[in-house]
Amino acid sequence: MLNFPDAPTVNQIFTSGAISWKWDGTKWVVSGNAVATVITMNTGGTITTGFTGFVRVENTTSAPMTVTLPATPTAGQTLTVKDMSGNAGTYPITVAGGAATIEGAASIVIRSNWGWVSLIHTGVQWGQA
Repeated sequence: MLNFPDAPTVNQIFTSGAISWKWDGTKWVVSGNAVATVITMNTGGTITTGFTGFVRVENTTSAPMTVTLPATPTAGQTLTVKDMSGNAGTYPITVAGGAATIEGAASIVIRSNWGWVSLIHTGVQWGQA
């Protein structure tokens, strides 16, 4: 999970992996080159091979959903999967490791509204960043 600063200042940059956020005075907004590495998923699916960046989960199914990580991850590849609908407490988001485990498990579940998980591939498995 990301650990944003508790008392940010306007225009402060926070970076985790390959993604940076900027505090606009109200909220953290994806910043810089990361904007080009954002995908949105409405119904779940598999993240494309080689993708590094921010996965916006905007659940339009009113049901739990699964996001599957890339089939052939590479060492250093980073991803953040975030509940952008604010309904993961009701409709959990399962992040499936695909061909690799996530800290030894087949998957990790986002169960809190607006929750997220940031992952980096070690060359062997995914770990929380």
